[in-house]
Amino acid sequence: YFGTDEFDNSIAVQEFARALTYYLPSDLTKITTVGERLVDDAFANCTNLSQIIFDTALSTVGNYAFANCTSLSSVNFNQLQSLGNYSFYNCSALNAIAFEKVGVFGENAFEGCNALTKTTVADIDSWILASFATPTSNPIYYTHGLYTNEGILKELTPLESVSEIPAYAFYNCNSYFCCNDNIGCVCWSCFS
Repeated sequence: YFGTDEFDNSIAVQEFARALTYYLPSDLTKITTVGERLVDDAFANCTNLSQIIFDTALSTVGNYAFANCTSLSSVNFNQLQSLGNYSFYNCSALNAIAFEKVGVFGENAFEGCNALTKTTVADIDSWILASFATPTSNPIYYTHGLYTNEGILKELTPLESVSEIPAYAFYNCNSYFCCNDNIGCVCWSCFS
């Protein structure tokens, strides 16, 4: 149960963009999302939330959507187009995150996620073309590496049409080599 009326053992979630307060069970541990978008602050401060099953249609996660969900340990996205500012802020138990495709990462999307040890992306070309607003917008800031379906990424060969790697795309990673005719070869550990 959740709604706009307070009930026993509930936590208040304030969606500031629409000046709305709604209440969720304080013992909420698992959710399944429905639809293409999660609003700002959707599950902020749900400290017992440990499992999320995202709708395959989900493309946008709002600002602070899972901020302070301190029991959340892993998340898997499909076709993510936009991840809002501070969307996983202070998710201190989050240790693994996986994406099929990615797009725009808002400011400090993973700020305070110090337990992150593994970032996986299936479509590496979408990662190369993604936009990261700040260093902690990118989970690699904490994981120091990027995995694909084949394992840890050790060498990167982007599409020939790529002439520039976006800021923070490989920030703080240990070592990658990137080569193509347009950008030459770059050792990314030099930029961490």
